[in-house]
Amino acid sequence: QSTTSSFMRRPDELILSINVNGDEPGSLASRLGYAVYGAAPEASSVLGLQRYNDVTGGNDNLFSYINGVIYRTSSGVQTGIQAGLLANARAEFRQYLDQLFIVGADSSNNYLTTARIDGTTYSTGGNATGAPRGRFIEVFGNLLYIADVEIGGVRYPDRFYWSSVPSFGNTITWDTSSTSEQSEVIPGEAITGLHANQSVNELLIFKSNSMHAWDGFRIRNIANVGTDVGRSAVTVNYTTFFFKEGIGIYAYNGTVPRLISRKIDKWILGISDPTIAFGGNEMDRYYKLYIGNTTVDGVTYTNCEIRFSLLDNSFTIYSYAENFSVYANHEAGNVVRVYAGTDVGKIHQLAQGADAVYSDDGTAIASEFIFETDMGLPAERKSVDRALIYTTRPQNLTGRIRVRDRNWSTHFPINSDEYEANVNPEDGRFIQWHFSCAQSVQPFKFEGVTFTPHLKTNKYA
Repeated sequence: QSTTSSFMRRPDELILSINVNGDEPGSLASRLGYAVYGAAPEASSVLGLQRYNDVTGGNDNLFSYINGVIYRTSSGVQTGIQAGLLANARAEFRQYLDQLFIVGADSSNNYLTTARIDGTTYSTGGNATGAPRGRFIEVFGNLLYIADVEIGGVRYPDRFYWSSVPSFGNTITWDTSSTSEQSEVIPGEAITGLHANQSVNELLIFKSNSMHAWDGFRIRNIANVGTDVGRSAVTVNYTTFFFKEGIGIYAYNGTVPRLISRKIDKWILGISDPTIAFGGNEMDRYYKLYIGNTTVDGVTYTNCEIRFSLLDNSFTIYSYAENFSVYANHEAGNVVRVYAGTDVGKIHQLAQGADAVYSDDGTAIASEFIFETDMGLPAERKSVDRALIYTTRPQNLTGRIRVRDRNWSTHFPINSDEYEANVNPEDGRFIQWHFSCAQSVQPFKFEGVTFTPHLKTNKYA
């Protein structure tokens, strides 16, 4: 998955990877699928999604926001608990003091009234009384923060507020007066995101072109790079990742943000609508950035996610059967998984690990990957006429071969764990191998290829 020179790529690095991962060392496999977790109550986008582990009530459910209605998902059904809210608001939820707090706003800067859910009861009173309306919300330390706020009908996009310290009865108050000591201003651009990285003890405050940190006492300016999509900011294994439109994915662990996605620039620059991007955390090992449609080398890939592995610093592209609108983590069956809201109101549970889910809610998963080799002799012209392909589960995997930039030739179906193929490409310095599969069964497991090159005497021809 690289746009860098072939001389800079690792020998095992793929130059195309769609719906394929290397999660098991030494092999490649197609990704797992997803299944419906919450049926759609209506055909509108899920604009907010959050786990609420209600300790007092003994319930652990996903809450969603669809077309101005807050839903609670239980036993595969989304049940409305509050209707008549702002239809197009991007709702943000955070659990705090065993309650679920809600803020949000739409693209026209209309704000939801800050509210809370206690069990299944919605209220704008109690610990939400006096809170500013806001676009973003986060828990940091033992306080609740709200940013890009509206107070008395006036918007303050560069300001954030925090609650009082909770009393022994878990009660908080808010002070939004002009003399409040529970607020800070970062003059200039509007705040575009709020995210807590507890491992470095910082509340990260994003703007389009800058990034700041709040430690509870003072603001530190981190860098002149930010994000336009606050939902892209996700912490995975102590590192916060975020996306900057037109540039790429950054990683931050308390020093300065590092751009880590240069080798997939074509995929970043081909995104059709960067404003829809949002992030997710899979198993605390993988950063998932959903980007929608992207066009690379004249090919448009739909419903895409860029998946970055912290285990080996590799990227792959997942292309799903449906268009997602938000991610959230939730625990079911003692396993924390990623859940995805869709643009038609459904909630899906994304399979991982040993889950036996091999399709996208019934749609076969189409996967493909390409790797290139110079066989350790980049200056020599060579050809291959026979190859041995190793798999554990071939699952109708199909292969083909070519010299770089020439036509593909010699298509061969792989129907055994050790398959010997007759291949006859033209001679050249760089040989490319392409494998593909569309399946709704247990993923293929590809382990490698062996072959003997035939060197040509006219290597500089």
